[in-house]
Amino acid sequence: MDEAGAGMRKSFDNTWRGMGGLGDSAGSAAKGTADVAATMAKGAADATRGTVDVLGRLGSTRIVNGRERCAIAPNGAPDCRVAADEMCKAKGFTSGSSLDYQTAENCPAQAYLNGRKPLPGECPIEHVVTKAMCQ
Repeated sequence: MDEAGAGMRKSFDNTWRGMGGLGDSAGSAAKGTADVAATMAKGAADATRGTVDVLGRLGSTRIVNGRERCAIAPNGAPDCRVAADEMCKAKGFTSGSSLDYQTAENCPAQAYLNGRKPLPGECPIEHVVTKAMCQ
């Protein structure tokens, strides 16, 4: 056997001997790996079940267009959930959620017809749902 082959054989033997003491550790590692695999399989099954539930609901879901003004919540933010529900109910659905909305200032025409700039607070900001997903 040449020198390179002898060195390779020695490395292989050392590695093999080093693995000899891993019998118990290897069994523990295999059990740990099996536990992780079982947990992952359960997670995949739960995700699949959730996907099937969502797909079942999507069968009756439609996207509608319209214009429904959002109410202002007590904290000052727009609450477009009620507006989306109203838009969907007007189209014959039972409920809905907002997909798209527009925000704009609603200034009185007199402010512009008189050639003046609107006064501060004269143009309230309105939020309008323009697209909703209905079920």
